[in-house]
Amino acid sequence: MKKTVQPLLQGAASFISNRPLHLFLLPVFFIAFKYNLYEGFLTTGLVIKSWLLVTVVLAAGALLLKPLVTSFQKAAALTTCLGFGYLFFGDFREFLQNTKSLHWFSHYKVLLPLIALAYLLLYLFVKRNTQVNGLVRYLNIFLLLICSIEVVQLFTKNNQPYQTTAEIKQVVPFDSLKGKLPDIYFIVPDCYPSTTYQAEMLKSNNQSFDDSLLSKGFRLISQSKSNYNRTAFSMLSTFQLHPVSWLQNESSVKAKDFNRAMNEVKQAPFFHLLQQYNYQFINLSIFDITDQPAYRKEYFLNNDPDELIFKYSFGNYFIKDIRFHWFANKKEVMRKKMKAHYTPLKTYSKNITDSILNIKPQQTGQPRFIYLHLSFPHYPYFYNEEGKPYTDEEVFTDSMITDRKKFAAYIQYANKELLKTINSLQQKKSNQVILLQSDHGIADLDPTRKQDAFRNYSAIYFSDADYKLVYDSMSNVNSLRVIVNKYFGQQLPMLPDQTFYIHLK
Repeated sequence: MKKTVQPLLQGAASFISNRPLHLFLLPVFFIAFKYNLYEGFLTTGLVIKSWLLVTVVLAAGALLLKPLVTSFQKAAALTTCLGFGYLFFGDFREFLQNTKSLHWFSHYKVLLPLIALAYLLLYLFVKRNTQVNGLVRYLNIFLLLICSIEVVQLFTKNNQPYQTTAEIKQVVPFDSLKGKLPDIYFIVPDCYPSTTYQAEMLKSNNQSFDDSLLSKGFRLISQSKSNYNRTAFSMLSTFQLHPVSWLQNESSVKAKDFNRAMNEVKQAPFFHLLQQYNYQFINLSIFDITDQPAYRKEYFLNNDPDELIFKYSFGNYFIKDIRFHWFANKKEVMRKKMKAHYTPLKTYSKNITDSILNIKPQQTGQPRFIYLHLSFPHYPYFYNEEGKPYTDEEVFTDSMITDRKKFAAYIQYANKELLKTINSLQQKKSNQVILLQSDHGIADLDPTRKQDAFRNYSAIYFSDADYKLVYDSMSNVNSLRVIVNKYFGQQLPMLPDQTFYIHLK
């Protein structure tokens, strides 16, 4: 037995020491790593295309370097090391930035010369040695190990079940509620802060908007707060009638967490309940809900999905940081980038509010759930209080987020659009619910005041004016619980009005 096994082990050891497997393992690891990191955002076609690109470029690089170092084995080892540094440059730099004792090394003036010196020493080592079996063996074993970890993770996802309707103990028979079920309109003005926040931080008076809602029969939730400071998780907790079980306060989230939240919104218990009562869904939002696609899909990322794979490569950092800061007209480049990213939002909310004006009253008696998720008054601040658009030069500036005057004016513009929409809705049916509730507040004007991120705006309209279940400090997670209890015969308890601050990783 030993005589049989020993040659096999020796053969395997020789194979690992002499064959440049690492050159082809690096693309596999890179793509698997990115796929796991951005789970749900990368299409199969994009993954295959990127894998082929990296593989071909590395193979071509090894062939080009071969004349410099005399053998393909040495050229492949040098190419793998260069490729690893190129592909993971941003990940390495962020690691240095986030490590207090190593932060100094993340500065380009320090980091780039050190990397250049390291590669020069590596080249001299490879060039001067006849054999580099030790380096080849190390690269093969290292990449086999990390590839195995990523591939295992790829096929053993932590597929926790989505929140279910377990809390909804008993569904009242449809026949007993037929004709009594209200149309439910859920209007979400993104990042709309509370009236008290506006007075305190923006020095603006929102009382006329409050008074207008009161005159229309709304109940204002004066001390409302969102449960999360990020849209995806705030809306998930609202629709699933429960805080997000897999997130804790001060959690750091990745792209795949946003994707998971988006998928769970689609299957949320609140929608399952409405389906049991034959509700018609009209989805004018940024999320897919049930079988209704989003009006405009939002991925909550700073990059489009097709840009994610190479986001942290050296080439991207060179364009984004080095070329931008050292060679470019910084303000003009930044303005063009912001304009390309945000301009589609300029007409998004207007299109939604116009769509509502054109929705005809329901003739069949079938109840409806209509979800409007608006982009205003979230930055960029495209319009002044009169609805006059700012120029690109006025919108896309260094103070795009923190311009308090423009933010206050954009809120006033939003108020007019919201009142116009609400006027239209109240004319459509006598038995209705209108929930006007922003997903979160804003803490960007003063990052030291984290709680400002939860100071949202919330008001609710019941056509029967019975607000005994509503209370002044109600948070978003309880708003639909109140509606479910009032109209669907449930007795769900009110949950603690907690807040959970989420960090982007």
